[in-house]
Amino acid sequence: MDGTPLSGKGFGGFFLLCRVLSHLAPLTQVQIYVVTITNSCKTSNRNQLYRRFYMTFDEERICAVLTPVGPGHNTVFDECAASVKAARENNSGAFNKIEHLRIDDLLGKYGAGKARDVGIREAISLGSNWIFFLDADDVMTPNAFELITPYLDTYDAVWGAVCRLPVGRDNALIEHTAVPVCQNLYSIFNEGLDVCLTESHFMRASKATSVPFESGDKGTDFLHHAFATWRDHRCVKTSRPFAVRREGKASDNTQHLSADTRAEAVRGMVTDWTFKTRPVVSFSHQSEDFRFRFNGANKYQERAWLDGKFWEAEELDYLTAVLPPHPSVIDVGANVGNHTVYFARFLAPSHLRLFEPHPEAVEVLKDNLKLNGVSNVDIEEVAVSIIVGRGSLRVPKNKGHGAGSLYKNDTGNIVVT
Repeated sequence: MDGTPLSGKGFGGFFLLCRVLSHLAPLTQVQIYVVTITNSCKTSNRNQLYRRFYMTFDEERICAVLTPVGPGHNTVFDECAASVKAARENNSGAFNKIEHLRIDDLLGKYGAGKARDVGIREAISLGSNWIFFLDADDVMTPNAFELITPYLDTYDAVWGAVCRLPVGRDNALIEHTAVPVCQNLYSIFNEGLDVCLTESHFMRASKATSVPFESGDKGTDFLHHAFATWRDHRCVKTSRPFAVRREGKASDNTQHLSADTRAEAVRGMVTDWTFKTRPVVSFSHQSEDFRFRFNGANKYQERAWLDGKFWEAEELDYLTAVLPPHPSVIDVGANVGNHTVYFARFLAPSHLRLFEPHPEAVEVLKDNLKLNGVSNVDIEEVAVSIIVGRGSLRVPKNKGHGAGSLYKNDTGNIVVT
């Protein structure tokens, strides 16, 4: 993905981050706790802390930085810890005290998810108000604590921009996504939280226990945490990074899931949730109000609705100018009803006949027609082709209902007319 180079200027006057790290002094003053995970580590055990050095501040607002350290992470943790020190010394923001909790899982037995959950409990026991999740692969940006300050009273979790340092590169890149700044969970779910969110984020400590990482499998634990956090709490994504992912530094116990696998996992979470909750997106077009079900399975249509318009609005508006009054409309592949609702509301058709073979799309289509007061339609749950008979639908993974293809199959469940 293309990105914007992140210069020292973007870090509030610091030199290029990757070059700064080699010049940082040994870590002092910021508290470091080292926690070793054991089989009995279901609750916080202060006796497991075997190294601690700190500087005491007023205990009004405390931020704990949690860093799981798995196999292979010992060699990169010092740079990670040095970046936390540099961020605190640059500007500690609204925090009176900053602690760094190193959660050791050196054999990779438990994984980063459980390590983070252990760290959450330890942070709360130490009186932390906020937590910053920082992998050992990552380094904090020097102005991270300053950047979070405006959001502390309003939100429960705050993400920054996705930022990475590619192998062999001297400067970090901010990745461009469709939602650089966002507090709308539907927009985040539409873009894909696997794409537009990073593991590094701030979270109010009192809320963190309600969205554990361990609820997901290794490799998807963060995705489950992020999904539940946006679903249940007040969240925002900002346009500037809090941390930089150093590529090529991953721990040996990191689950290297493909992008498709991660996207499929997220899609499953979103569609399962929307099937149960039936969320609705509203917008106005030509002074008329419209409502559509958001189900997380139709990326482009739903993105348009979230932007306050019909999908392919320009093409649809063009039709109103060239079609005769009260046309008879046949919508082949009606999908979830974006075009159908437009036709019904703006063309005043004499007849509106719909064809849609995808069972899931038909279910959403019927809801959308009802939501928009459209009743003068005939719906045929069949496919249309020059060859009649039966067939099967094949929809590529992580694609919308409209991306399906029809294949001839004499025993298929789709009627072809």
